[in-house]
Amino acid sequence: MHSADKPLTGLTIVVTRARHQAAELVTALESAGASVLEFPVIKTVDPPDWAAADTAIGSLAVYDWVVFTSANAVRCFLARMQALGREPQSLRSARIATVGTSTAALLAQHDLTADLVPDDFVAEGLIDAFERAGVGEGCRILLPRALRAREVLPETLRAMGASVDVAPVYRTVVGDGDAQTLARLAEGGVDAVTFTSPSTVSGFLRLAANTEAEDALTRVALASIGPVTSDAIVSAGYTVAAEANPHTVGGLVEAIAEWVSAGRKT
Repeated sequence: MHSADKPLTGLTIVVTRARHQAAELVTALESAGASVLEFPVIKTVDPPDWAAADTAIGSLAVYDWVVFTSANAVRCFLARMQALGREPQSLRSARIATVGTSTAALLAQHDLTADLVPDDFVAEGLIDAFERAGVGEGCRILLPRALRAREVLPETLRAMGASVDVAPVYRTVVGDGDAQTLARLAEGGVDAVTFTSPSTVSGFLRLAANTEAEDALTRVALASIGPVTSDAIVSAGYTVAAEANPHTVGGLVEAIAEWVSAGRKT
């Protein structure tokens, strides 16, 4: 029986986020009544080369904008600054743009304010916001990010006339997973699996490959935090049952609750 304040009661939901990022989603799902299984399918490690990031950190004053598209980028870039003896406040020489309120909130923990946070929490939303702000010819932009990421943001900004320096500050690798969670999936003991980035989709598929849990993905609800992640799920041959809007942890929990309310799970 589901109640208004516990709409996910009776559901068992898998969280695939990296272990250091899972707490917010786990807490939100449990608060909504769900039983949660943590299955960290990715983890972040240092990039193979710090040269681009170190050069950028040594010349922050030349940038008009510093763009963070994820909390991981904030965490890893600030950690590298600290390793090089630079204070976070050095970033105040430029304006800061972020994708997502969680990314902006992490900056705020270091007494830094995001000057631009688009309403749509995807790279395309940031591009639209930059266009409205007149960012383009003559602007110099620093983009600390994952080693492998979508190129739509730097390529579009360059097409707009900006000079963009991409500085890898972490890379994503396959996480440790959990054998018991795979077994629960194979046995039909899971109702939904959450994905919060394309890398969580690929990481899950790597860990579930050639196991009975791989087939179970067609029998459970796959919940996505946004359209880019949903595209990754669909490209892998699966169906998205619920997509967050807004593209936040809260939006993801609400999307799953709406899926339940619509009668697709009783």
